Amino acid sequence: MTRKDPLAVAIDVVDPQARFVERPGSAWIMSGVLSPLPERWAQNAGDTGEAEAALAREIGDITLIRVDFDWDTPRTVRVWKGLTSAYDVFIARRADGALVLADHFRNALAHLAPSERTPGEDAIIDHLLFRHVPGRNTYARAVTRPAHGTCLTIDLETDTRTETRFDRGVSSSEIRSQEEWTAGIDQAMRKVTGELERIPGIVTMLSGGIDSSLIQTYFGDRVPALTVASEGDFAHFGGTRAHHVAELLHTKIRTLKVSGADFLSHLEEAIDSRGLPPHFPQWVTLTKAFSGPDAAYVIGERAGCLFTRVGGRVPTIAKHFVGPLGRAAIPLVDFASLFLKKRGFQLLPAQVRSMQNDPLDPRGWPSLVTTNTLLSFVDRKFGRERVDARLASRLSYVAGNIDLLDRSADRYVRNLELAHWFTFHNDHVMLFRHLAHAYGKSLHAPFGTRPLMSSALAVPPTHRHEKDGIAKYLLKDLLSERLPGYGQTKTKDFVSVDLATLYRDGPLADVWERYAIPEFFTAEERGRVVEKMTQVTWNAIAYAIWRKRIADNPALTPHRQSIVREWRAGNDADERATAMAGRWHD
Repeated sequence: MTRKDPLAVAIDVVDPQARFVERPGSAWIMSGVLSPLPERWAQNAGDTGEAEAALAREIGDITLIRVDFDWDTPRTVRVWKGLTSAYDVFIARRADGALVLADHFRNALAHLAPSERTPGEDAIIDHLLFRHVPGRNTYARAVTRPAHGTCLTIDLETDTRTETRFDRGVSSSEIRSQEEWTAGIDQAMRKVTGELERIPGIVTMLSGGIDSSLIQTYFGDRVPALTVASEGDFAHFGGTRAHHVAELLHTKIRTLKVSGADFLSHLEEAIDSRGLPPHFPQWVTLTKAFSGPDAAYVIGERAGCLFTRVGGRVPTIAKHFVGPLGRAAIPLVDFASLFLKKRGFQLLPAQVRSMQNDPLDPRGWPSLVTTNTLLSFVDRKFGRERVDARLASRLSYVAGNIDLLDRSADRYVRNLELAHWFTFHNDHVMLFRHLAHAYGKSLHAPFGTRPLMSSALAVPPTHRHEKDGIAKYLLKDLLSERLPGYGQTKTKDFVSVDLATLYRDGPLADVWERYAIPEFFTAEERGRVVEKMTQVTWNAIAYAIWRKRIADNPALTPHRQSIVREWRAGNDADERATAMAGRWHD
């Protein structure tokens, strides 16, 4: 087969809970469906795609692929990606002309030659700014993905691609009572956790914080918990609080200990397994968790994106400087920051200035507070115009998914609202899920489902993020009702990894002897990168390891549990995976 004959489709699936349904003329691959619905549902699904769109709207964290045939020849592929979905589909053309759709980024790259995995400059800028490549693009020029809340239709013969939106995050808020808001969150959580607890071998990743503890109250002693603790002082986790919560709920809990001495090997394993650089260093330790005996995991990720202010306490100070009087007081903020040693308050002047801009400005406060590298560095390197284009692209993507507040609304609330939707679209759950799938496990994030998102959208933005300076107050109140012994003012300790020590005296000290500093740094920049651990240094390390072990690896293979199903023009389906039995339902 050559590129002149592109009527071939290869579906590469790692998700152990993916559902496969094949009927005359059509085939479906569904990720995120937990009920026994798909087989019966597909029998009655029509050709318009409305059934798929309705299912994706209802669940949210779901992606559906449909292949339609003309006799034995595949003609059209459609992908529905839920508005809150972290089940991604990566799309590329293989050398033999086949269209490849993979649910894991490593597997998508494994179908391509190293020369086709090369990142474009936009991807490098995004990596330095956000520690990920958001939206429709990916780390590889030749690989794309559908946008949230859209249906992507691909004509195989012409490779024509049409994207139509079927879902948006529309606020349903009317000023009601706090009791009604918490009741809505409670109802949504009951619905989602009720489905999850039926999964065999499922555990909660319990940190002892508000989010995971609230989830555990719905499971009680029916679902065990897993927590992480540090050997030595290289990291700090909330394990003590997790055991306290488990004791209150009579939940069985297991503690996993991770060592700083193994950090580099864990980092390499995390990148090998995900096929992507990790956003944050503390996530590296999860490789050990997902390699354990459990079959499925529940995490509290995205709760903070829906129900808290982004940026911690600093925004509550910065909001007082919005407007003409605040602008006049900025020199005082500059002076005060010289005596405030905490990093957040040292960044206060920049946050105060950015709050003077409209939130929809690519350089407004939401962009600044959700960017992981100082803009000044990336500006110098790539030019302000190119960086502005990347900031504007992310802004456009997020604003297209959600109904944002009118410009006449309070600017501080508008800033918080947009910033937390930026964080919602940061691919955090997808990265966790990629790692779990690499070990043959499934992963679920209740706060990433449509029911929980709808419960958040029922709360006016003026009341959603904080109350009397208390962030996440709705979740705290609900947890206080369900677990009075928790203590509303008590939270887990901040989860952190001492990268500076690991880089100076630990396993990262010789990282540049094993990996080449990324080629896009100049000689002068390389010296600054190597000198000490900074945000840019961490980004450089993650990228360098990914480039060598994944992008440039000529021997890269899909994960061994991958299931590949192929259809070709005029031929019957070609099942290349021996593990298909019991997974593909005819």
